[in-house]
Amino acid sequence: MPEIWRRLDEVGLQTTEACGDCPRVVLGSPLAGESLDEVLDGGGAVDEIVKRYIGKPEYSNLPRKFKTAISGLQDVVHEVNDVAFI
Repeated sequence: MPEIWRRLDEVGLQTTEACGDCPRVVLGSPLAGESLDEVLDGGGAVDEIVKRYIGKPEYSNLPRKFKTAISGLQDVVHEVNDVAFI
């Protein structure tokens, strides 16, 4: 296994947060900042959440997985996320 991890590391990949109880995908609208119907552009908030929580060791072993969605449109499936700002 150490050889596999070394090879993954060489190409910029890692196994941290690959599964288990950690922050998962942070969904945003693919139309963020583009749609005229958008109430607000959630793109900056998505970027900030990813920067603060994804890849951080202190958040890689939570009691359960955690999924987030942020959008100024009704185009993300907010019902399947733990926290959603629509």
